[in-house]
This record gives sequence, C-alpha cells and structure tokens, in this order.
Amino acid sequence: MSKRARSQMLLLVGLCSAVVLLTQAFLKSPVSDEVGQFYASVATVRYGDPAYYRVNPPLHRWVSGVVVEALCDVPIPRPYPASMMVSGNRAEFPMGTRATEASPNTYRWHFLVGRIPRIMVVVGFAWVLLRGFPMLSLRSRTIATVLYLTSPLTLGHGWTMMPDALSACTMILLMLTTLRWLNDRCWLNDRCWVNSVLVGVAWGACLNVKFTYCPIYLLWPLLLVGHEAVARRIGWGNFMRLGLNHFGHGVIALLITIVVYEGKDVGVPMINHLFASELLWSLATRLGSLPSPLPTQYLMGIDEQQLFIQRGVPSYFCGTFYPEGMWWYYIVGVFAKEQIVFLGVCALLAVWLPIQAIKRFYPPLLRQRKKFGLAVVDQATSPPSTIQSQEHVASSSTITVNTTDPRFWSAVWFLVGVVTVVFGILSWNWQMALNVRYLFPGLPACYLLLGVGLDAWLAETRLSTRLIYAIGLTVIAFDIAIAWPHQFAYINPLFGGSYRTPTVLHDSNFDGGQDVWTLEKWDREHPIPEGTRRYYAFYTDIARSAINLPKSVPSEAILEALVESRSEDSSDTSTLELSSEDVVPVEVIIARCLQAPAPWHRLWEESERFHDLVHQTATIVPDEFISPTVVVYRFEFEKLQSDHGEESP
Repeated sequence: MSKRARSQMLLLVGLCSAVVLLTQAFLKSPVSDEVGQFYASVATVRYGDPAYYRVNPPLHRWVSGVVVEALCDVPIPRPYPASMMVSGNRAEFPMGTRATEASPNTYRWHFLVGRIPRIMVVVGFAWVLLRGFPMLSLRSRTIATVLYLTSPLTLGHGWTMMPDALSACTMILLMLTTLRWLNDRCWLNDRCWVNSVLVGVAWGACLNVKFTYCPIYLLWPLLLVGHEAVARRIGWGNFMRLGLNHFGHGVIALLITIVVYEGKDVGVPMINHLFASELLWSLATRLGSLPSPLPTQYLMGIDEQQLFIQRGVPSYFCGTFYPEGMWWYYIVGVFAKEQIVFLGVCALLAVWLPIQAIKRFYPPLLRQRKKFGLAVVDQATSPPSTIQSQEHVASSSTITVNTTDPRFWSAVWFLVGVVTVVFGILSWNWQMALNVRYLFPGLPACYLLLGVGLDAWLAETRLSTRLIYAIGLTVIAFDIAIAWPHQFAYINPLFGGSYRTPTVLHDSNFDGGQDVWTLEKWDREHPIPEGTRRYYAFYTDIARSAINLPKSVPSEAILEALVESRSEDSSDTSTLELSSEDVVPVEVIIARCLQAPAPWHRLWEESERFHDLVHQTATIVPDEFISPTVVVYRFEFEKLQSDHGEESP
C-alpha cells in the first residue's frame, strides 16, 4: 500500500471514529460516575481544590474542567473542602445531582462541552501511536492505530468524562518515551538527559490520571531489565544504573504530583493520615511519624481505592455471580468487550509469537529461518543502502528485513511485559474484578502486539495488504454499525451481543445510566395506551426534576406478578378464567443495570424485596428493547391483587 493510500485510510478511520464519539457525546446521558466527575472537574478549577472525587487523581479533570469553566456557567453548590470527606464518602455525587437540578435546561450542553476535549485527546493520540514507535514497522503501527481508533472500548468510553480512556493515552506516552530513552542508550552515559526527563514527565502524567499506575511503577524495572537483556547483555553496573534512572523518573513524577495537588499537605506524618483501609492503616502505623513526600489527598485517594478492594464486589459473567471474585475476569472480559477483528488477530498472535521465539533462540532453526517482516533499522549505525531500503519499505507493501534482529525482539518483550503487568495487577485484586475499563492502560500495547503479529503473517504469506485491509475494515464497519450508538454497552457478537439475556457483563462494562435521554425520547414517541399502566425503574444520578419522565415506580406486587407471569411453573389456566374486566395491561420499563446486585446501582428508597425481584427479572427475555440497556416487559395484572403504594402515571 502506498504512503498516500495509507494516510487516506487512517484519516477516514479517524474521522469516522470522531463522528461516532461525537454522536454519543450528544445523544447519551451521563453514565453513573460521570455526574460526580463533572462536578469534581468544575469544582477543581473554580475553587482550586484538586482532591474532589479523589479515588481518581485530578489531572484528567483539568482537561474538561478548564473548558467547561471558560464556556459555561455551571451553578454548582459551593463545596466543603475535600479534606473533610472521609474515605468512601462520595459527596461529589449528590452535589453533581444538585447541579443538574439547578440547570435542567442547560446541563446537557454543559456535559457536551466537557466531553469534546476528551474526544480530541483520545483521537489525537492515535497519531502518537502511529508515529511514536519507529522500532516497529509502519504496517504494524498502522494496524495498531486502526484497532485503537475502532475499539469498542475506545468508542464506548472515549466520550465520557471518566479517566479510563485517557489512561490509555498516558500509557502510549509512557511507552514512547521509555523505548526512545532505552534505544538511545542515554542511561549508559548520562547524555541526552532530556529523554530521561521526558520519561519522568510521562510518569507524572500517568500517576496523576489513574492510581493503577502506582503498582505498575513498582514493577516497571522488570520491563526495563528485560528489554536490555534481550537487546544486549547487561551487567550488574548497568542494572544498578537502570534502577537509579527509574528512581529519578519517580522523583520527577513526585514533583509533578505535588504541583498538580497545588503543594497542599506535603510532609504530613504518616500516622496523622485518617486511613480507612487495612493496607494503608497498617503501613501508617509502621512508619509512624515519618513524613510523607506525597500530598495527603493523593494518599487518601489510594486509601479509598484500597477500601473498595478490601470490601470486595461480586464478579459477574453470563448470568452467574462469583461472590469471591474471578481471577480470570479480565482475560475473558476483554474478549467480550473487544471487536471481532481483535479476537481473530489474537488467535493469529497466539500461534505466531511462540514460533518466532523458537526461531530466535533455537540456533538450528535460526540458521534455516525465512527472512521476512518487521524491520528494525538503526540509522545511526546502518549503512546508507539499508536506510534507503527502509524508506522504500515505508511506501510499498514489500517487507525486506528480518524479525530476528534483537532490537525488534526487545521491543516485543517490552510490549508483552506491559500487557502482562497490567493484566496481572488487576487479576491479583480479583475481589474487585468488576470493570473491564480498568484494562485501558494495557490496551495500547495489546494493539501494537496484534499489529506485529498480523504484519509478520502478511509478510510470510505474501497476501495483498489492500485485500486484508479491505476485509478487516469491512468487518469493523459492520461491527460498529450494528452497535451504534450504543458502543458503551457493546458486547462481542461471538459472546451473544449486547441484547443477550441475561447480559454477558454488568456495571459500567454495560450499563451506567447512559440511556436515560433515549428513554425520554422513546416515552414521548410512545404515548401510554388507553387503560394501560406504565412503570419505570431506571438508574441515574441526574436530578429527577431534570428528567421528563413520570415518577411511577413499580410496586413489589407488580414485580412479583411480572416474575410469576414468566416463570416456568406458571400456567395459563388462571389467566383464562379471568375476564378482560378483571385484568389491566401493564408495561414495566427496567434499566438492566438494576438487575445486577452492584451496591451502587440501586433505587435507595425501595426495599430489599423490591431489588430482589428486579434481580430476578434479569433472566426474563424482554418484550421490547428500547436500547441494549433499557427494556420493556408487558403482561396483564389482576386487579384483585393488592397493589398498595403505586403512583399512577
């Protein structure tokens, strides 16, 4: 494929991805965490307190908060200092609800303004992914960029005001700066210190977007040593130098963290922190009066995250709940949430990578290797003819170099290490195996590895690159079309799709309250039939006064009748004995997130029996799908049954 054709293809894919993200930003109501994040973003910029919604560091909130504060007049209530909040108390949620209540006619515009900068960052980093890894072939980077732009996770979360999609962007930045620093070998002679500082800046961005990067930072030296061990022999002196450089990167990240938190509460003795989690409290008691170099609210955010892990949340997959969690949740979850092309190329990589590893390390096979794929050309040491050959490769479909180059394999090892570390950290804490979106930091490395695998396969089989691109983009376009505009709730069709009953996944993998506006539109277009009762059970953090839906919640008797009408033991004889005057048609509209026993997806004013009945409806096939996450059940309700507490629509 020519350079011009490749550029045109990527431009078209990027524009299509931006359109899909923008349409969702315009059509979709705030997801569960987004109301609190929106309030925290505005409060951070307006009042200078960066510790709101502290379970996530504040850097990502500046992306939206600055723009919203400049263009909108959001009537948020003046908050009390974040330092007054105890761990686990999400005061941002009710404050955000009050903000939507105070601006019922403009809050949609406020959220759209806050979402657009996120979309620009997410789509813009596709260019960084394409241009930032010259040790890999242009074709493999092109494949990775397409997978990144068209991933249902990117398209489903890239428009929200949550930090997850941006954590993938910071990982791209971290991998880019780290590999450039290692390949330039600046750490061996302390020259080109700028590259080393850039690695520290990248760490500062990562650690102030998601706390997931804290354990990643601790394990990162293993990836550095592995990269150098594959590329060249590394002695004890170089090993120590790598460690010292990594420590220096952490110091730079610490300084950035202090600046992000505006220098507040630095140097507070550990024992003076009001930790609630067992891990942080145990650490504080051991360290005693030792001052902390980190801001207090940064540590309190880690404490709040650890508190949720300590409490644990049941994992869910395909209708089955696992009270103790699932260590394999993220492995199967990423396949359920990713597109068909992702699954297909993963199968290819699972075959190709072990074979290439054997060729790399087993000399008899190495001597008989086929020379194909994935050039690694060091322009500082390669002869001019090699450089000219690489320039020719960039504009043609012919691959002329060798995958056995150790510098290429060091990059592959590094990418495999990134994926392993991210998956390993999340799987280790399986008590909180809840959201596939936590995997975002590991996804860019996944896409690059898939690009490497498909590139090598294309070079070996000598198939037409244009043909493979055409087939792949056709499947991707079909995948996007059948899910649009519900990419947030996307489930791979091979796992049953988004409309499967019961759902494959739950919580923010599937439904976060994003279809309330869709329900409003459907309710306007479908007036209640004469003589029919309609009830609504949906979840949102938007103020009810800002939603144009009747406040008609089904009673326990209505839900019991619904469950009984669809149970296998129920018979039709009792219904046949009743005349039309003895029954009333009923429509019950339920948000499918309420069918999962997540502690925060509840209608708090309702009883435990009410929620148990809603959970039982999870296995009932709906009569109509308003969206993948909002469904309608229709049945006839006996008038003689007691139905106290109902509010007529």
